[in-house]
Amino acid sequence: NTYVGWNAGANGTAHANNTFVGQLAGLNNAANQNTIMGSAAGISAITGKDNAFYGFIAGNANTSGAQNTFIGSSAGADNTTSGNNTFVGYNTGLHNTAQNNTFIGSNSGSNNTAGLNNTFVGQQTGQNNGGNQNTIMGSAAGISAITGNDNSFYGFTTGNANTSGGQNTFIGSGAGKANTTQNDNTFVGYNSGLHNTAQNN
Repeated sequence: NTYVGWNAGANGTAHANNTFVGQLAGLNNAANQNTIMGSAAGISAITGKDNAFYGFIAGNANTSGAQNTFIGSSAGADNTTSGNNTFVGYNTGLHNTAQNNTFIGSNSGSNNTAGLNNTFVGQQTGQNNGGNQNTIMGSAAGISAITGNDNSFYGFTTGNANTSGGQNTFIGSGAGKANTTQNDNTFVGYNSGLHNTAQNN
């Protein structure tokens, strides 16, 4: 084990192959193969292994969650038992309690709770998502409280009003921007389906 910083790993027991750098980093760790860098990062009683937390309070509530990578201030800060997540950027996955998600970009997926198997890339993408198997790429794309599943949104503000709509594919800046509860639409091009409120298009 390698600990650098005031009280880094200070309360941990029965663990091996860990690296903690920063004030209180990994303070209560009880697992193996964790790398934690940043003030108060990974501060909880961790039993999950193979985690990498980098940034101020990154992963600081994590307990049994394993195989997580959180990079950025507050990234995955509220994650507790969920595993196999990758969050990169300020506040990414901040309140996440689900698993198998990849969020990249400031505030991406920050309010995601139960949504599984999602990929969000870009500032605020999927910020309020609660659905599963959604792929969202583009600043502010899919920003609403999504409960719909299996959507693909690509472009600035694409599908950003979508809530329970599922199985939609929107490609292009502003595509499907007004879609809320409709399913099975495919819109390709700038502002395509901009004001659409029907489905099966």
